[in-house]
Amino acid sequence: MNNERGRVPIIQSGLFSLQVAADFHRLGFDGKNEKIISTNVRGPLEALYRPPLLNHLLETGQWTAVSERLDDIFAELEAKWTWSQEYGHEVYCVLHSSFYYYAHKNGEQLSELVGVNSGRTADDSLALQLGALRKWAYEVVRQLKASSKDEARNSRLKLVDKIHRYIQSNLDQDISLQLLTDHLGLHPAYISKIYKLETGIGISEYIVNYRMELASRLLKENDDKIYEIAARLGYLTTHYFIKLFKKHFGMTPQEYRERAST
Repeated sequence: MNNERGRVPIIQSGLFSLQVAADFHRLGFDGKNEKIISTNVRGPLEALYRPPLLNHLLETGQWTAVSERLDDIFAELEAKWTWSQEYGHEVYCVLHSSFYYYAHKNGEQLSELVGVNSGRTADDSLALQLGALRKWAYEVVRQLKASSKDEARNSRLKLVDKIHRYIQSNLDQDISLQLLTDHLGLHPAYISKIYKLETGIGISEYIVNYRMELASRLLKENDDKIYEIAARLGYLTTHYFIKLFKKHFGMTPQEYRERAST
């Protein structure tokens, strides 16, 4: 054995490497410094309490990370199951608590988001069946994810409705994206993106279409002068109104009125 100063003997070096590897495994890391699932049948459930916690992942809508965390939790639970089924109760309670937190944080009842059966209260029989517990957890997450998409869509539709109501109530003004931004308190790029996503057209296009629709009705239903209709619809000049109207309908406002009256 070579015992020169400054060199680690081969046998001691091997033991040292084994000890380091054991320490890394004990701390929950593999040799590549990546997190691994605890296989110790005793002790706490590491995956269940690993930061970021499950309720944080749910709250921030990280649905892929939520599914991956459930994979880790049930892989660890399966290893501990043969030693004590108390772990099943622990997992059930923590998961249910996280699901309640997510629902209540969003001003909802869990039973309303996922149904009475999925949002069940503490159930010993469920906690004692590994397969049933796993199926329940993934199903609740699936339904929470679906409900979050519905909520996001509803939120976008409410924004579109606010935009429409503002435009319709202020049609006699020179409406701009900046005016909408000031009224709604949102970034113009965000407003434009959401509106286009939900309607398929831009806000400016909607304003023109709505004004032209109203103009055609006014031309048919009353005897207001063309310049009066233009001013009522927020156009600063009659010439510009006539130009847009002809582009939209293929004829001038006067021609449209005459044709409608015959």
